[in-house]
Amino acid sequence: MKNKIFSLLLLSCLSLSFAATAALLTPEQQQAKEQGVIYYMIGLCNHAAPYLKQTAEVGDKDSQYYYADCRYQKDQMLTDESAYWYQQAAEQGDIYAMMRLSGNDRWCKTFNQCPKNIDTTAWRNKAKQQALAKAKQGDGEAMLQLYLMTDDLSWLEKGAAAGDPVAQYTLARKYDDRAGHFATPELREAAVAKWTKASAEQGYPKAMYDYAYILRKQKKIDEAQQYLINSVNTGYVDAIFSYAVILKDGGENEFNIQQDLVKSYALFSLLVSHKTRNSTLAESIIKDHMPVLSKEQLEQAKAYAEQWQKEHPPLSEYYTKYHYPAFH
Repeated sequence: MKNKIFSLLLLSCLSLSFAATAALLTPEQQQAKEQGVIYYMIGLCNHAAPYLKQTAEVGDKDSQYYYADCRYQKDQMLTDESAYWYQQAAEQGDIYAMMRLSGNDRWCKTFNQCPKNIDTTAWRNKAKQQALAKAKQGDGEAMLQLYLMTDDLSWLEKGAAAGDPVAQYTLARKYDDRAGHFATPELREAAVAKWTKASAEQGYPKAMYDYAYILRKQKKIDEAQQYLINSVNTGYVDAIFSYAVILKDGGENEFNIQQDLVKSYALFSLLVSHKTRNSTLAESIIKDHMPVLSKEQLEQAKAYAEQWQKEHPPLSEYYTKYHYPAFH
């Protein structure tokens, strides 16, 4: 089975930009950027912002975009500060930043606090022009961007056909949510499986996780297990949580995975210590639903968790760069 597990945050919406911008940063600044993005990718913007601001201020466009996103999420509206940093990234060619600047933020309008001097029409036109130019060259991500700008499903379908794994995964989810037209439910289900598989085969963590459950439903247990574990090995927090539950209960009937309370406890504890979105539920399971472990087992779990972190990418939600609707 083809297995291209992406390295550190490769598909957590960095668009291969670490390598492209690393030359602009000192080693210390690069480390700060990476730490900021790691926090961002598990939803801890309050921790991410100080790191991202450091590298945003020296001109790193990815940091500018993510710092702007953190400010936007904190304020729940487009403010002068978030607009400033989106614009800095947009002026360096970041199409997603242009998209952020091209919309209408209903909350800032409601409170009459919208940033001044932002030409939304100009940024909208520029974003579309640049995305169209790239799309004409076969760029699948640009086709995904055009879908996000227009809600025209045909652009998403083109992006998936062009091989962009995020477009493929997004198309599968849209089909699953009743988008598109299919003669029968079976044909829709087949299309969902087709594009989830295409994305999973490229190593996209979310797709691998979803495809594992599609395969389980098809009774292809061994293959389902491998896709689930591959997703876990990318650090994808939803996959880790599900895997920890299976290890706690024993998943012989679902994924042919034997019960292992030590590994289960270790993985739950990682989610708790990193304050992931599902950390509260993980902590509740440890306290109220996990069989009592011996002192020796707890020491083994601690050692396993420490070793796991050394051998795997950081925990991540693998957010796409346009992962929340904001003001588009």
